[in-house]
Amino acid sequence: MGISPRQKEALRFIRMFIVGNGHAPTFDELSRELKITKSNAHGLVMRLADRGRIRFTPGVPRSIALVD
Repeated sequence: MGISPRQKEALRFIRMFIVGNGHAPTFDELSRELKITKSNAHGLVMRLADRGRIRFTPGVPRSIALVD
């Protein structure tokens, strides 16, 4: 299943953040970068997880991991 342009943007940021920092961004960091609300950032992450692009553990900070 494909992903939307916004989801691609989020995935690109997550990838760059992990490479640059050694850990995943928080929902706050993702929402600031994409200029969206924290709840919309959460929704993007949920949809990326549903599509098998990432995985994360709910309630655990910085638990986003890329699935390549």
